[in-house]
Amino acid sequence: MEGPSLSVHEETGSMPTVVVEGLHKAYGPVAAVDGLDLTIEAGEVIALLGPNGAGKTTTVEILEGYRKPDGGTVSVLGWISRPRECCDAMSLRIECC
Repeated sequence: MEGPSLSVHEETGSMPTVVVEGLHKAYGPVAAVDGLDLTIEAGEVIALLGPNGAGKTTTVEILEGYRKPDGGTVSVLGWISRPRECCDAMSLRIECC
């Protein structure tokens, strides 16, 4: 599996904090997340909005490493695919409200 595009941002000279490409997660026949692409640059604040069942919590749990995606790639702070393996370092940088 090829990793996400971790290219340096031309204006800031830094890598994105979060890169999600083609993220998929299903629970049985129900697709909770279906092909999500998302890039979050350092210092950006985002909100995931949508109705119940839209995949917001599932997406955040995948980013935190609590759930394993069925497909796609995830990079958080440069750790690819399984950010939970580095949860102690990430817990100092991620806040979920």
